[in-house]
Amino acid sequence: MRDVMWPEVLRCLQDDETRSYAIGAFRSGGFDADSFATKTRTREGLCEALVQAEDRLEQLYPGRKTERQAIQAVRRRLEIELWP
Repeated sequence: MRDVMWPEVLRCLQDDETRSYAIGAFRSGGFDADSFATKTRTREGLCEALVQAEDRLEQLYPGRKTERQAIQAVRRRLEIELWP
Protein backbone atom coordinates (compact mmCIF):
# COMPACT_ATOMS: atom_id res chain seq x y z
CA MET A 1 0.00 0.00 0.00
CA ARG A 2 1.39 3.41 -0.92
CA ASP A 3 1.68 6.32 1.47
CA VAL A 4 -1.22 8.74 1.89
CA MET A 5 -0.57 11.90 -0.09
CA TRP A 6 -1.86 15.40 0.71
CA PRO A 7 -4.19 15.59 -2.35
CA GLU A 8 -5.95 12.43 -1.10
CA VAL A 9 -6.58 14.14 2.22
CA LEU A 10 -8.15 17.12 0.50
CA ARG A 11 -10.31 14.87 -1.70
CA CYS A 12 -11.74 12.97 1.26
CA LEU A 13 -12.82 16.26 2.85
CA GLN A 14 -15.59 16.68 0.31
CA ASP A 15 -17.59 19.54 1.77
CA ASP A 16 -16.05 23.01 2.08
CA GLU A 17 -17.20 23.30 5.69
CA THR A 18 -15.70 19.93 6.61
CA ARG A 19 -12.46 20.77 4.82
CA SER A 20 -12.21 24.12 6.59
CA TYR A 21 -12.89 22.51 9.98
CA ALA A 22 -10.37 19.67 9.55
CA ILE A 23 -7.62 21.86 8.12
CA GLY A 24 -8.24 24.39 10.90
CA ALA A 25 -7.90 21.66 13.54
CA PHE A 26 -4.72 20.45 11.82
CA ARG A 27 -3.20 23.94 11.73
CA SER A 28 -4.21 24.72 15.31
CA GLY A 29 -1.88 21.90 16.32
CA GLY A 30 0.96 23.84 14.72
CA PHE A 31 1.11 21.68 11.59
CA ASP A 32 1.12 22.54 7.90
CA ALA A 33 0.80 20.76 4.57
CA ASP A 34 4.45 21.38 3.69
CA SER A 35 5.69 19.08 6.45
CA PHE A 36 2.99 16.43 5.93
CA ALA A 37 5.10 14.27 3.62
CA THR A 38 8.21 14.26 5.80
CA LYS A 39 7.30 14.48 9.48
CA THR A 40 5.69 11.71 11.48
CA ARG A 41 4.28 14.04 14.14
CA THR A 42 2.56 16.09 11.42
CA ARG A 43 0.91 12.94 10.05
CA GLU A 44 -0.18 12.01 13.58
CA GLY A 45 -1.67 15.49 13.93
CA LEU A 46 -3.62 14.95 10.75
CA CYS A 47 -5.01 11.67 12.10
CA GLU A 48 -6.30 13.57 15.12
CA ALA A 49 -7.86 16.25 12.91
CA LEU A 50 -9.55 13.62 10.74
CA VAL A 51 -11.00 11.91 13.82
CA GLN A 52 -12.41 15.26 14.93
CA ALA A 53 -13.91 15.83 11.48
CA GLU A 54 -15.47 12.34 11.50
CA ASP A 55 -16.96 12.91 14.96
CA ARG A 56 -18.31 16.30 13.95
CA LEU A 57 -19.95 14.88 10.83
CA GLU A 58 -21.49 12.06 12.82
CA GLN A 59 -22.95 14.45 15.40
CA LEU A 60 -24.07 17.33 13.19
CA TYR A 61 -24.73 15.66 9.84
CA PRO A 62 -25.52 11.97 10.36
CA GLY A 63 -26.83 11.68 6.79
CA ARG A 64 -23.43 12.46 5.24
CA LYS A 65 -22.18 8.90 5.59
CA THR A 66 -20.32 8.84 2.27
CA GLU A 67 -18.10 11.74 3.27
CA ARG A 68 -17.52 10.26 6.72
CA GLN A 69 -16.55 6.93 5.18
CA ALA A 70 -14.11 8.64 2.80
CA ILE A 71 -12.44 10.42 5.74
CA GLN A 72 -12.36 7.21 7.72
CA ALA A 73 -10.70 5.30 4.86
CA VAL A 74 -7.90 7.87 4.53
CA ARG A 75 -7.44 8.06 8.31
CA ARG A 76 -7.20 4.27 8.63
CA ARG A 77 -4.60 4.06 5.87
CA LEU A 78 -2.63 6.80 7.59
CA GLU A 79 -2.85 4.95 10.91
CA ILE A 80 -1.59 1.73 9.33
CA GLU A 81 1.25 3.68 7.80
CA LEU A 82 2.17 5.24 11.15
CA TRP A 83 1.54 2.29 13.45
CA PRO A 84 1.92 -0.97 11.51
